[in-house]
Amino acid sequence: MCRLDPITERGELPLKKGFIILTIIISVAVFATAIIHAQDKASIEDLLKQAAEKQQQGDIDGAITLYNQVISIDAQNYVAYHNLGIAYIIQKKWDAAIDALIQAQLIDPIKGEDSYLAGFAYMNIKDFERAIVKFKRAIQLNYNGPDVYASLANACQMTGKSTEALAAVQDGIKANPDSVNLWLLSAGFNMTMGKTDQAIAAYQKVIALDPSVIPVYNMLGSIYSMSNRYEEAAAVLKKGVETHPKNTDGFILLSSVYYELDKMDDALLAARKAVELDPKKADALSNLGYIYAERNERLKEALDLCTQAAVLAPKNPSILDSLGWVQFKNGQTAAAIATLQQVVALDRSEGWAHYHLAVIYLAQNQKQKAVDEYRLAEKCPTFSRKLVVELAVLKKKLGL
Repeated sequence: MCRLDPITERGELPLKKGFIILTIIISVAVFATAIIHAQDKASIEDLLKQAAEKQQQGDIDGAITLYNQVISIDAQNYVAYHNLGIAYIIQKKWDAAIDALIQAQLIDPIKGEDSYLAGFAYMNIKDFERAIVKFKRAIQLNYNGPDVYASLANACQMTGKSTEALAAVQDGIKANPDSVNLWLLSAGFNMTMGKTDQAIAAYQKVIALDPSVIPVYNMLGSIYSMSNRYEEAAAVLKKGVETHPKNTDGFILLSSVYYELDKMDDALLAARKAVELDPKKADALSNLGYIYAERNERLKEALDLCTQAAVLAPKNPSILDSLGWVQFKNGQTAAAIATLQQVVALDRSEGWAHYHLAVIYLAQNQKQKAVDEYRLAEKCPTFSRKLVVELAVLKKKLGL
């Protein structure tokens, strides 16, 4: 008959008691730890709430202190590192922001916003290559709003990668087809790359999306003008000043376009409106004075206007050219020649100045000088339809 060994029998009961005691101790420890963790969690949530309130109130230093306090309790707290990075960005402490945001990425690597914010910080320390990496990573993580693509495009542009910049914008437009900012960038990059038609289409899209963007009308009008499409320039600029009646630059451009179209009454009205809106705007004063002179009226006032403009912009070739021509119209021939010679010294490609000198020299019976200036004017690149016409008339007068 088999029976228990007495030693085993005696040893079994103490073992069971010891196990129960150990279990109780562990349970108590776990319960105590849970209480501590719960307290820490409540403390962390409270600290994060306080930090967010301070940040909203503009107390960034106070918020940073609290975020760091959270991190000292929980070194893996994503929210603390993320918000700390934003706080440092607000303070323009770019290196500190990058460090905090990298920690946030390590804790939660699938959040694209931290990559974008780190890229933004890298942009501000001019580390464009790292910025590009971060922006691309953000897009890979589906953080693909317009700002990310715009930032990527700008970073590429800053490193001389124009093709990549345009590609980034185009990708951004596919993801965000109604982004005015991306369409504006598309227009700008296309113009830089000499793609005029694409730039025009992009500016037209901006106007369709948001007619309130004032500069677009002016930019589109300028592009049409440079493309010798003055009728289209007049139409878009007219729409621009009707939409934004205080658009001084729009009226200045419109007066120039009407002049090119030989619509002198409309040119005069637009120039007057520009001066009315901003009496200290050099281009406005110059345009109005020049148009008066071209109409052979109010010549003294024209001279006063162009003189004021030249004082405001003494190194602007176009404004000085207008002054020289108005001086001639007022009988100040020597002063006119001196002013126009100053213009061509500043910019030898100023075709209007060479043309005006040629006309003045011809009026002074200095035909050879007139021919020389005509030849120079003829070689100058110009977008002016009117200058081409005037040069053709002058050529006949010179017998060339």
